[in-house]
Amino acid sequence: MTRALIATLALALTADAAQDPVFVEDEWEAWNSSAVGSSVTFEIELAGRDVKTKRTVTLKSKGADSLVLVSQEEGGEPEEETVEKPTEKPKPPDSNPKCTLCGKHAGAETRQTKEKLKIAGKEYECVRVDQKTIDCKGNTPFRESTWFSKEVPGWKVRVDTEIAGMKSTVACTAFTKK
Repeated sequence: MTRALIATLALALTADAAQDPVFVEDEWEAWNSSAVGSSVTFEIELAGRDVKTKRTVTLKSKGADSLVLVSQEEGGEPEEETVEKPTEKPKPPDSNPKCTLCGKHAGAETRQTKEKLKIAGKEYECVRVDQKTIDCKGNTPFRESTWFSKEVPGWKVRVDTEIAGMKSTVACTAFTKK
């Protein structure tokens, strides 16, 4: 009886783990899964500034091994960026990065959860990835929370970053998926 219960619990835990694999950011796949003309608009807020800016990123073209994105900040000139198809599958973030103070391996934490975020009044299921590094003095010089949704071109919905006390937020306010 006990063995059957343990086996059932192990099977249930294994099934849950199989349903929720670790999310790995893949910029190529995130944009390649959308059609040309798809776009996303972000509102960007940097620490210490009272001004928010908007930036729109549009998938301009797709080739077999590269994608061209056009990024334009409100009132600015468009900038093109080429995203090359990776030769290897992207890997999860380094769980043992080097300390910025001493160069030795320090510490890091990465955690994933599921949350819903609203974009233009509609809720989207997202994977939230929280990352932080810990230096040799126990400080946390870097923290980042990123929300991803495969319903959004480029997959990024929001990024909250804190580096040495300076905070920034990049949040999707609208998108068009073609």
